[in-house]
Amino acid sequence: MSQNRYSSEFENQALVKVRERADKSVGTIAQELGLPVEALARFRRALGISPDYANAHRNLAVVQYEQAVQAAFRDVADALSARRWLAKQVQVQGDAPLAQAFAARITAAAVPSGASGSMVIAR
Repeated sequence: MSQNRYSSEFENQALVKVRERADKSVGTIAQELGLPVEALARFRRALGISPDYANAHRNLAVVQYEQAVQAAFRDVADALSARRWLAKQVQVQGDAPLAQAFAARITAAAVPSGASGSMVIAR
C-alpha cells in the first residue's frame, strides 16, 4: 500500500512537471511566432501549476517587456503621424489667405467694372 502511494505521488509530480514544461514550451513557441497573448496565457498557466518555476517567470517577464516596447513604438508612430497631419493642416491654413488673394485678383481682372459679381469657372 505504501509503495502504491509513493508511486501515485511520483506520477502526480511527474504529471505536474510535464504540464508545466508543456505550457512553457507552447508559450515559447507562441512567443517565437509573435503571439504574445497566447504566450502570456501559457506562461501564466505554467506558473499556476508550479509557482516557483523560474523559467516561466523569466519568459513571462520577457513577453510583457516586448509588449511594452511594441506599445511604446506604436505610441511614437501615432504621435509622429499626428504631428505630420497637424503640420499639413497648418500649411494649408497658411496658404488659404494667399489662395483667397489670388482668387480675388483673378476675379477683379476677369470682371469689368459694373458687371455682375457672379462668375462661372470652367474646369
